[in-house]
Amino acid sequence: MAMGAFLKTADNVDGHLSDAAFSAVNSKRVDFLLIDDQGWPRLAIEYHGSGHNLDPKAEGRMAVKRLALEKANIPLVEVPEGTAKLQIIRAINTTLDHPYVPNSQGVSKQGRWICPTAEK
Repeated sequence: MAMGAFLKTADNVDGHLSDAAFSAVNSKRVDFLLIDDQGWPRLAIEYHGSGHNLDPKAEGRMAVKRLALEKANIPLVEVPEGTAKLQIIRAINTTLDHPYVPNSQGVSKQGRWICPTAEK
């Protein structure tokens, strides 16, 4: 899902900064977005498969995603290739079990979770 579909950038007097920021965010995508019963984003999920780091610019793009999600207070679960289904479920549940206290934009400040790959 394009991040511009659920994130917006701050307004700017001349629009240049806002347009550039939106363009940078809108060109990024998350693999999955979980929403609450009112349509607010609760959790973004990124799967890092075998092709994830083939492009040398992949980590830079991922850093932009992390920063945008962090600024929007949307937690991120990153799932490396080979992660067991149980570990993924635990990561999602752990993240969603945190108290959901919406800020002025309706989203909760939580954090980022990277699934461990040890259990399979």
